[in-house]
Amino acid sequence: MNEYVIREVRKEDAGRLAEIYAYYVQNTAISFEYEAPSTHPMGLDASAMPALFF
Repeated sequence: MNEYVIREVRKEDAGRLAEIYAYYVQNTAISFEYEAPSTHPMGLDASAMPALFF
């Protein structure tokens, strides 16, 4: 069985999170965005990410 660890987001996670989100923007209708954000933390300052997403 796989073990998963849930932890707080880190600045270095931003690129991968943007990649995951980009898939949904480009391939589904569940986002209101037309273009996926850059790999910089969703177009935001990385220091603001934990406060905005958690």
